[in-house]
Amino acid sequence: GLSAPLFGTSNVAEIKGVHLVDINMTITKQPDAGALICDITNANAKISHCSVTGNMTINVNKIAVNHSNNYYGAMVGFAATSEEFHDLYTNVDITTAETCISKNHMYISHLVGRGGTTPELAPSLRNVVCHGTITHNGSTPSGKYLYTGGIATTYISKAINCVIGKSDDDGTAGSIFVGSRQTAAVYHGGMITFLNTMSDLENCHNYSNVTISSTSGHIHAGGLVHSTRGGKLTDCNHYGKITITSNDSTREHYAGGIVSSDSGGSENQVNTFTRCNNYGDIEIPTGSASNAYNVGGLMARREIKGNSAIFDSCNNYGDIIIKGKIINNSHIGGLVGLAGSGTAAKPLLFSLKNCTNYGDVTIESQLALVKSGSLRVGGAFGTVVFPIEDTEGYIRNEGKVTCSFDNSSAAESMVLGIGGLVGFSSD
Repeated sequence: GLSAPLFGTSNVAEIKGVHLVDINMTITKQPDAGALICDITNANAKISHCSVTGNMTINVNKIAVNHSNNYYGAMVGFAATSEEFHDLYTNVDITTAETCISKNHMYISHLVGRGGTTPELAPSLRNVVCHGTITHNGSTPSGKYLYTGGIATTYISKAINCVIGKSDDDGTAGSIFVGSRQTAAVYHGGMITFLNTMSDLENCHNYSNVTISSTSGHIHAGGLVHSTRGGKLTDCNHYGKITITSNDSTREHYAGGIVSSDSGGSENQVNTFTRCNNYGDIEIPTGSASNAYNVGGLMARREIKGNSAIFDSCNNYGDIIIKGKIINNSHIGGLVGLAGSGTAAKPLLFSLKNCTNYGDVTIESQLALVKSGSLRVGGAFGTVVFPIEDTEGYIRNEGKVTCSFDNSSAAESMVLGIGGLVGFSSD
């Protein structure tokens, strides 16, 4: 029955065996908040064998002037520590009230709102299970974004044996819903939002569903991570469903079964995915619209930042179903939506080997393509701008590609590229 966070700003070195049962708290003042701790300031702080269950409502709209962003987690708000958090459980329904407006960016997760600020101050996580739901009914100011994650949003050095949601239900345990009042960009990662250079995820699994209905702003949704800026994923799987219902035809929407994109990275970073699989469906239902869709069973869009991305023995088993209105250049693939972009430099290495798409790719959309607009759909790749390298193994598609269109409002100069393996290649 705890009605306020147990600790505010904490310099405690170790917390062990603390169980908060049936919390019922409303956060109205704290810029960072977690049921156990709002802010960890001890760089050597450890947390183990703790749990939190109950409900948390976030309704903050007056933040201290000197505070930049808002970090909210079911257990910890902000954790600037280099130590390990292990054997933790949360089952908290987190709700952001309609009247909640953050001062800047807002970060929300089932465990830790934000991990740390630097590679030296980034906690590691082991043996973590998170249930509960996150429902965001509030909003962020114009130009300020919403970041949602499973165990954390950013700066986690290592995560081992972490699970979001349950394997024996419909995915509502651990699910995340973003409502239409959110009118700025949304960035979602099923395990963590950002995978950084020092990050290493092993044997982590996400069973939860995510539904994003924001009315404005770009949407990036990844089954495990939103953006890879270096780091590794090994033996990690996504099982939940990704649904984007936004009807903003001026914005771009990205959805990837494993990762949304590798945007924001710097040169010489290496993103490695080994034996990672997506089993969840990705759906853009009827009534939705986007200026551009980038959708892939493994990755939505491969950016070109001079870094490398390597997929080894990764597969997609989920179906991709697009029924929303297509207006401008869109790239949809069973494995990767868009591999590269003609406006940027060639990446150091983009490699897929021993990767198969088993899911069906189905397009049942109204085409409202602008002049010179294009739609590229492929069983493995929607569009390949630069060559896929180091393919000693295989790249296969064993799913069906089915397209049907209401073509009445499409421009005459539209470009369609549809293929069983590749929709379009410029190299």
